Amino acid sequence: MNKTQAVTTVLLNASFLENRATELGIKQWWLAEQLNVSSRTVLRWMNGQVTRIQADHVHGLARCLDCALEALILEDESAVYASARDQVEAAQLVQEENLLEALTPTSSYALAESLIRATLHPNVSLPVLGRLYNLLSMAAARQFALPRAQSYAEKALAFGRRIDNQAIVVGARYNLGWVDLYASRITSAIEQFRFCLDNHRFLEDERAEAQAWFSLGAALGFLGEYDRGVDALERSAVLLESMDAPLDLSMSTFVLGAYRLELGQLDLADQIFERSMGTASKRGWVSGIERARAGRAMITALRGEVDAAYAAFERCLAALSGEPFVHPVVYRYGARIACLAGDSVRAFTWLENGMVYAERFKAEKAFIFLDLARCHAQSGASLMADKYFAEADLLLREMGATKVAEASQG
Repeated sequence: MNKTQAVTTVLLNASFLENRATELGIKQWWLAEQLNVSSRTVLRWMNGQVTRIQADHVHGLARCLDCALEALILEDESAVYASARDQVEAAQLVQEENLLEALTPTSSYALAESLIRATLHPNVSLPVLGRLYNLLSMAAARQFALPRAQSYAEKALAFGRRIDNQAIVVGARYNLGWVDLYASRITSAIEQFRFCLDNHRFLEDERAEAQAWFSLGAALGFLGEYDRGVDALERSAVLLESMDAPLDLSMSTFVLGAYRLELGQLDLADQIFERSMGTASKRGWVSGIERARAGRAMITALRGEVDAAYAAFERCLAALSGEPFVHPVVYRYGARIACLAGDSVRAFTWLENGMVYAERFKAEKAFIFLDLARCHAQSGASLMADKYFAEADLLLREMGATKVAEASQG
């Protein structure tokens, strides 16, 4: 074979390299040691940021990966490089989405910065472009621009399939799962997250796997599958505990506590909410602390200490007064406490406040309708209760949450 004899460098099949190393469980640092190069060099090969490498390195990779030399070499440059049009479009989108600012608080910032730099050079590779579109999808989703987030993820998916890069495909499917979840296409979201977990070797790292378990667990709860949701969230929490990710752990444990509460497991839920508060406190995350505090106030009310619960919840709202976003579940817990205290006026006010934040999310809106229906039923307004039960039932069935819909009718 003498693709390598005529030239000193060859065109690397970065997608095959990444897929094969992942399948064999081979680490970048080990490959770097075997080939006497830096780990950063191997990372750049795998990411497609370097497209041509020395022929002797390709021979070394084939030996380390126990594969045919031909599998690591591409003949056609069109299989590696983005078109000029694709590159210009990506560069424009980076500016329009303000990508770095949108991803600043996340662990994806450094990757975004390196990929953006790569697009400034001619002959940007398709793996770089695929990863960039996945990051654009994340940035758009964080701004609740769902049509754009879906479009970018679909473009990343197309690039990933075109070059058979499983990491890009799995990343795109994960992003599409979140678009589906935000759009309340719950069963579709679950399918996407299950695909990612079935192919977890191609997720970026253990944190990404933990986030996928969290996403699956959250989605299952929207369908009323609390037991299965708890199982997924427990797996997420176990992974997150082994790393420095207090915000992710606080979020995962909060939802875990909420689902334990729905299952009537008050002691367990209380312990988990306390844990969520503790991890949120490590980063001074007010919204996370007070959301978990609201859950604990709800448990206090269910134990019969309604006055204490009422006071705790009002302190929680005062602490959240300066926050730009208050999760609708906080107001739902407050409304339930108010109903237990016989204060239907306050319950309706808090549910109306929650509806402001839930308006974008069909799933959250459906659960607020359910609470409105129960509050009206308790206050004897049967016609209003029937109206809100019907509204909730319609949304729940559209989401595929027939189990929740049928339980609410009971």
